[in-house]
Amino acid sequence: MCDLLGPSIDSFRTGAKQVGRVTLIAWRTDGREIETGRLVLKFLLPFDGTGNDAFLRQFATQKLVRVTLTSPPRPLASWLSATVANTHSVQPDPALESKAAELLDPPPLQHPVLGTFTHHPRLVWQYHGNAKWGGADVDIVLQGHGPFADIEDLNAQADAAAAILEREAQFSTSLERVLLTDAYSEWSNEWRNPSHGEVSAKEYARRLRLCAMYPSTEGYFEFELDAGDLHDGHFVMAYGTMAAGFEGAGVPG
Repeated sequence: MCDLLGPSIDSFRTGAKQVGRVTLIAWRTDGREIETGRLVLKFLLPFDGTGNDAFLRQFATQKLVRVTLTSPPRPLASWLSATVANTHSVQPDPALESKAAELLDPPPLQHPVLGTFTHHPRLVWQYHGNAKWGGADVDIVLQGHGPFADIEDLNAQADAAAAILEREAQFSTSLERVLLTDAYSEWSNEWRNPSHGEVSAKEYARRLRLCAMYPSTEGYFEFELDAGDLHDGHFVMAYGTMAAGFEGAGVPG
């Protein structure tokens, strides 16, 4: 069963065959037990693109597929990889389809303080919730590492977010400090242009809008701020620790 990210096609040099890739989230090999995780399938496609549309249709998101591999899947980093020799017509597999559906649509996470978190529509290991900061809505992003949600770890990240929100007044002070110094200095030296006019440090900080919080279980956190046209559409990331508060801010390099 194909995952939610969908297929992709790369061409590495002129005249070379194009390489199509798709990730399976659950599969069987020769009718054996269901396996889950990430199995990346690689296809060699004609360099002129004549096979691209058919490949993209056949291996679209959440499609059940059937293939013959050139060799057994091999480990590659944190996933398995294999090259496809042939494709075949699909035969129904209710158990595999049910297992894949369960993995592709995990249940919401309920936190006693922050309420409901739901998984990202394509990255099912990433969960999103909502809270208030300075009276405005902020997205709380719990980041898993794929391909499936680690509920225990995500709950711990939600606990960290709740702890940050409890100390909003303290962290707001240190956030403003790094925006007035680090972020404003970077903007003045690297991003300022005549169309911005005269912008003081306080006006600059006022124009940044907090949109997302990224807690972690290691005592670190990041805040994402929408800078509008000040950074040509780029976001500002402010980072810090529970122990020290915010320690710096700027556009990621």
